[in-house]
Amino acid sequence: MCNAFDYIESNEGKTVISEDTFFQDETNITAAIYGVYNHLARFIELQGNLEELALSGIVAKEKITPSCDAISNVWSAGYTVIRDVNTIISHSGNCPFDARKYLAQAMAVRGFVYYNMAMLWGDVPLITEPVTVGDAFFPRTPKADVYGFAVNQLMTSLDKIDGFAGQTQNANLFLNSDAVNLLMAELMLTIGEGQTAEKFASESRIFQTESVFTTAYSDGVNITYQQVLMPSHFALLKEEASGKSTPEDILLHWKQQGGSHLFGYWAMLKRLGLAM
Repeated sequence: MCNAFDYIESNEGKTVISEDTFFQDETNITAAIYGVYNHLARFIELQGNLEELALSGIVAKEKITPSCDAISNVWSAGYTVIRDVNTIISHSGNCPFDARKYLAQAMAVRGFVYYNMAMLWGDVPLITEPVTVGDAFFPRTPKADVYGFAVNQLMTSLDKIDGFAGQTQNANLFLNSDAVNLLMAELMLTIGEGQTAEKFASESRIFQTESVFTTAYSDGVNITYQQVLMPSHFALLKEEASGKSTPEDILLHWKQQGGSHLFGYWAMLKRLGLAM
């Protein structure tokens, strides 16, 4: 496998994955996965910017719909990631090698994005085939079904998710089993399954002490790193799942760990009924 930092420094992340080449050998599919993560980093950055705007009151009193640049940019970035992972997943069966670890990465990313899209907007189009999103109209899928699909993707990825990066120096630049367990805990809280959420929040190996998952976004000139999922998320989600703390205490503890700068803060506010 080529080094993640080398790839990020020399590529902006391909805007379109070539269906003709990426699955012919492991070098190509690895590069495709790195490209997906570059787009995922952009999605997460834009989502954070949108949530900061909402918290500042600029759009807090408006229903979140794709009606302004700050919002439509997140929508577009999310479906760019979806387009690329759909291409990888749909062609993984043609690989002349064991592609399960790559498939696990693609499915985990797809679950991550769809969970966050549904958390932001509720009903969203659930697209699972490699299509050009701008060329077609897709009806919205009920939020509960999108959440269910995200659960399926994350759970299916768990068995092979650590096979891609393992416990290497750069492992936290990719989703791993700790990250998936955190995402599952958050998802279970979102759908009201507190006991199941607590179980996932307790499934921690923490082989990366500073960050469970960090993104690295390259614009072709600079690389921007963002710590997304932290070890502190386990305790925060476990506390909320236990049902023993008041909303005020949960909010206080999130603020103590970074507040709005901590990924998942807006989702927590929505779960507690403190945001729309």
